[in-house]
Amino acid sequence: MFDTIGGIPMHPLIVHGVVVLVPLAALLVLLAALSPRVRGWAGILTPIVATLALVMVPFATQSGEALEERVGETALVEEHAELGESLVFFVLLLAVAAWALWFVDRRSRATASGGGSGGGAAGAARGRSPVMLAIMALAVVAALATTVQVVRIGHSGAASVWDGVGQQVVVDDGDEDED
Repeated sequence: MFDTIGGIPMHPLIVHGVVVLVPLAALLVLLAALSPRVRGWAGILTPIVATLALVMVPFATQSGEALEERVGETALVEEHAELGESLVFFVLLLAVAAWALWFVDRRSRATASGGGSGGGAAGAARGRSPVMLAIMALAVVAALATTVQVVRIGHSGAASVWDGVGQQVVVDDGDEDED
C-alpha cells in the first residue's frame, strides 16, 4: 500500500512531510512552552501541527518498511529502520505535551478573565501554576528530544543512501562526443 507511486518509492516523498512537520511542531511546542505570548498567538495551531506530525510518522514508517524490502537489509538500513520506528513515541509525547499546554493555558486564561480576582498578579500566578510548570517542562523536554531523534534518523537515512558515493570515481569511457 505504501510502496511506490508512479514507480517512485513513496518513502522519500512521505519523509519530506515528516521532516517539515515534526521539527515545526517541536519548534512551536518549545516556543509555546517558553513564551505565554507565543502560546496566546499560536493557540490551537501548535497542538494541531503536532497531531498532523504524529499522523504522518506511521506513514513514513510503513513506506520505509516497503522500501526496505525492495533494497534489502544492510547494517545502515537496519539502523535507520530501528531509529525510525522509535519516532512515533517521541512525537506522541510531543503531541500530548502540546495539547496539555494548550488546554491548561486556555483554562488559565478563561479563569483569569472570568471575574473575581482574575486580574493582575493573581492571574499571572495562575499562569505559572505547578501543573503549568510541569507541562512546560515536559514540553521543553519533548521538543528537544524529538528534534534530536529526527536529526539522528535523518542522518542514518542519509548515510544508508549515500554511504560510499563520495568515494566513487567516475571513469570517462570515451563514448560521448565532446565538442
